[in-house]
This record gives sequence, structure tokens and C-alpha cells, in this order.
Amino acid sequence: SNGSHGITSNEQGIIESCTAFFNGGAGIRASFGECVITNCVTRGNTVAGIEVGYSCLVRDNECALSSGPGILVTSTDNRIEGNNVDSTTLGIQVTSPGNLILRNSVTNAGTPYSFVANNRYGQIVNISGGGAAAVNGPSAASTLTTTDPWANFTY
Repeated sequence: SNGSHGITSNEQGIIESCTAFFNGGAGIRASFGECVITNCVTRGNTVAGIEVGYSCLVRDNECALSSGPGILVTSTDNRIEGNNVDSTTLGIQVTSPGNLILRNSVTNAGTPYSFVANNRYGQIVNISGGGAAAVNGPSAASTLTTTDPWANFTY
């Protein structure tokens, strides 16, 4: 917890299994790129939960309660995959083209996903509505409404 970014990598870093809570900037920031950010938890950061420049892998992270986006992508050639974003103003924001966004989930965000043109992403499926049946037994039908293995979800 500080007035700036929590964890910063200027380039070519691995940030794994870390926590970054209540910072005045981004919780985790890879400003120039070529960074891997995996299995981290960010909470209550001002700028973003995770912010990346170019050529980063952001996978399997939990980002919650940020004033800005849970994940902010500001350049190209990034892969954003398998993250969960909860209770942020903006879920996942991508402000540059040329990125790949797959298998993420966003809940309780003002705007779940915001991407500029010329990015590639899995289908975005809104499953936030009620009405799914209760389950009690050895099997049940899917309530995900898609068979796309690369889908991103809003719930």
C-alpha cells in the first residue's frame, strides 16, 4: 500500500503469485513490456489492478475493487487469458490494437469489456441474468450458453 504503483517491472520480468493492495497507481505495472504476470491478486488500486505495455502475458490473475480497470492494456502483442475481474469501474480495457484476449470473466463492472478495433478475442458472453436451475445430483446441463472454449464471460 503506497501512493504509487505496487509492483513494477520495466521490462522482461516475471511477476508470479504476488499480491498488490491499495496502491495509488496500478497494483502491478509492466510499463515497457516482455513480462509474464501470473497467479497474482490485486485489490483496491487507483489506476488499475494490472497495467501492461507491450508483449506481455497476463494469465490467471484476480483483480478486484480498482477505481479504474481491473486490467489495462496500453500497447500491442499482449495475451490476456484466464483472468477474473470483480467490482471495478471498467473490467478489461485495451487501448491499442494487436492483442489477444481469451477465457476471462468479469463481474460487477460498470463496463465489463472495452477494446479498440483490431484486437482478437474470444466471444463475449453475458450470463449475468438469473433463471438457472438448481443442481442436486451427478449431472446437469451447461448454463454457459456457448461451446466456445475461448469465450470471455460477463456474470
